[in-house]
Amino acid sequence: MSIFLPHYFEELKSNVLSIAGICNITPCDCKTISAAILNKTKQRISETTLKRVFGFAYSKFKPSFFTIDVMAHYCGYNGWEDFCNNKGKLQPVNNDPENLSWEKLKHNATKITSFTLQALKNRAGIPYNQTIKRKFIDNHFEGFLGGDYAATILSAPAGFGKTIGLCHWIDDRLEQNAKNETNDIILFFSSSALINVFLSGRDISEWFLGLLGYSPNDDIATLLNDNRRGRGKFFLIIDGFDEYMFKAEQYRMLLNQVIDVFAFYRTQNWFKLVLTMRQASWINHKHDFEIVQNNWYTGFAIDNNATLNVPLFNADEIRELCLRINPAVKVGISTELIGRFSHPLYFQFYYKNHKDNFTLNHINNICIYDLISTFILNKVYLGNHSTEKIILLKELVDEMDFKNKVYNVSKLKINHLLKQYSQAYNELLSVGFLRELNVSDDVDFNTYVQFSNNDFLEYTIAKKLLVNNNYSFNQALIDMLNKLFDNDSIKLPVLKWILIYAIKSDQDEGFKALLALHLNNSEKANLIGFLVELFEKECFTDAQNTPIANYAKQNSLKSMFDYFIGIEFLSPEYEKTLRTLLRFELTNVQRITVYSCLALTAISKLDVVKLEEYVNKLKGFTNIDYIKFPLNPLTCIDCVFYYLKYGIIKKEFLADITNFYFNPPQKKFLADTPVNDLIFTMAACACAISTNPHKSLRFIKVLEQHYKKADDIQTGYGFFMRIMCADRYFVKNDVKKALEIYLNTMLAYDKYESTYTPVMKILFMGVKIKASMHIQSKEELARQVSNYIRILEKTDYCLPKSYTLTFLLTQRKHWAEFPEFEKNLQYEFNKTMRECGLQPEIFLSNAKEVLKTVLK
Repeated sequence: MSIFLPHYFEELKSNVLSIAGICNITPCDCKTISAAILNKTKQRISETTLKRVFGFAYSKFKPSFFTIDVMAHYCGYNGWEDFCNNKGKLQPVNNDPENLSWEKLKHNATKITSFTLQALKNRAGIPYNQTIKRKFIDNHFEGFLGGDYAATILSAPAGFGKTIGLCHWIDDRLEQNAKNETNDIILFFSSSALINVFLSGRDISEWFLGLLGYSPNDDIATLLNDNRRGRGKFFLIIDGFDEYMFKAEQYRMLLNQVIDVFAFYRTQNWFKLVLTMRQASWINHKHDFEIVQNNWYTGFAIDNNATLNVPLFNADEIRELCLRINPAVKVGISTELIGRFSHPLYFQFYYKNHKDNFTLNHINNICIYDLISTFILNKVYLGNHSTEKIILLKELVDEMDFKNKVYNVSKLKINHLLKQYSQAYNELLSVGFLRELNVSDDVDFNTYVQFSNNDFLEYTIAKKLLVNNNYSFNQALIDMLNKLFDNDSIKLPVLKWILIYAIKSDQDEGFKALLALHLNNSEKANLIGFLVELFEKECFTDAQNTPIANYAKQNSLKSMFDYFIGIEFLSPEYEKTLRTLLRFELTNVQRITVYSCLALTAISKLDVVKLEEYVNKLKGFTNIDYIKFPLNPLTCIDCVFYYLKYGIIKKEFLADITNFYFNPPQKKFLADTPVNDLIFTMAACACAISTNPHKSLRFIKVLEQHYKKADDIQTGYGFFMRIMCADRYFVKNDVKKALEIYLNTMLAYDKYESTYTPVMKILFMGVKIKASMHIQSKEELARQVSNYIRILEKTDYCLPKSYTLTFLLTQRKHWAEFPEFEKNLQYEFNKTMRECGLQPEIFLSNAKEVLKTVLK
């Protein structure tokens, strides 16, 4: 008999091991077995062949007849045919209930599942006992088991925490079994174990049975009808059922066999199939499951493409995980950074680098880039075929359509590259750096190659641009960014990677070229915080930097100081950035400018204590330092401080303003700089303290004649001056002129809203409310005010809120028919004043009279 029978071959292998006296075979035992076979049969089977037989080396083909015949002789038979005849002889069907029972199957399956669980737990990036259960898993399985479904899928990109979340759920289910709350059989293994299916030569159904200690001759029908099963279910769970793990033909065969198993058992209410797959694998093969789609529970509710059902960490889960790792830690990080650390993979990398003293309280934007760099170093640069990977990634970027913002590439277009660098491509797929998406339909074949996430895409594009520019950070590279990514949100993150490379390679002079970069206000605010953190890390944290290198970086930052200045950037993040700037060796004029900006942040929050601190700092500089400013920022800020704290208007500032617009400096002495923009905008806003609106309007008019016009509403200066003009005309009761300015501003605002910073949006909303008093119904105005207050409650901008409420409360004739609304205004105003520790009369001179009238 020359027919190869997989089941008998498995028994033959067991006999060989038994005769050789080996219980648990290892690769080195193959040499011992080879020698034993030679001694007994005088025929040789090489060590390499035996390694293929026992699964320690991959084999495309079944073992040769010579190999299995010699193995049979070694076991005492006259050859393979004699072995089959003795072992086979049509063994009777085993339907002995003692051998076939639900409990025995559960026992065998639990051993396999426990082994798989332990292996996966040991591979966890964070110690398993410090990981957390994911609520979405419980919700997902509740929906799955609560409906008439036979199978479910957990689909997400690599690193989303599918495996660890599933392990926690299985642990809980096994615990319920132990407490006799359930009577389930859970057979759990990872897809790497499926390679043994090919090595065994059997189909997956036979392999499952063998895994559980049964043979095809056992009567499974007896098992399935076992009354002792009760309401128990059989869970077949395969983790990581992804195509990159196998060759294409192998995966296709496995996929078909899994679908066959599912199709056979799907009508049984006790059978449940659970697969975890990468999102790309599901997209590419979901059509294969559609033949039994009604029995699949997908739970896709995370995105609109219905391919992702595993969410990232939310803020509560991040806090819980931090406390599990370090119970003493106090978690308090910004919303933006929570968004970045919500990726379980990045959280895992951060843990590995800070496991000895874990806390998230000191993280910043640079940390994320360090984590991504670490991943790329380990998975791309230090892995196998690293050179080929880099070449392939470079070619992939070359094929992208930057002009139309298309960052995936048709597989047909680069098929020659994928064949040339097939091993590198497969490795990039396996580590989750790239992914394939098959979105073909009945009209077109559309398979795309794309980066697994935006971080990897942005990093690779940045490296490609550096290569094209000979790794130089200069004006040419900035021009290239402006040309390739005009009005494209990817420009900023790509630039950040370039800046990291530039500062690490000591190309400090190139930072001056940033002044020519086209960014909107929102992007620039983001970049400013990143730049300061980057310089801080290199100058004060990196011990490898020499004093000379630090001096060069300090000078580089000082030379581009103006880039960090702007009233439009006011925010808690900007305040942190300004404080960091003070750590550098700035000139006195630059330090005055920073303290002035910090004072503005305190004014915007109505924080008089902080404001007094900054006023005292500013008083520490000499008059010689202040001469270099077109207006003295100290008199301006000191005037606001005295007004907020004591309700006193200091005359020095108003005298400076009067002197300025009667004796303005010549235009050639008023350079168009961000610092001057700041000083003039601050002064124009401070003029609002005066009860005379003409003062601000005259000052702004003089600036237009001698400094520059406020035509460009996309700039912070132009925007603030427009808003201030509209506000002053409303106060002046020149409604026609105010509405004219507002409507022109509104048209530009609607067009550029996404580019504005939070403080710019808040100020526009304040003017919009004033305009709505004249062009909207009272009901619409009430809705706008309520929305305005609700938005401001989430911020620290107390000054705009107080100023707008003050204006509304002075327009009492508008609220005659809405007494409840007026009461709400008064309540919000008083609450704000109380929280800031200020007297209401500072903003509303007749506050007590208004309050009495409103209460009546």
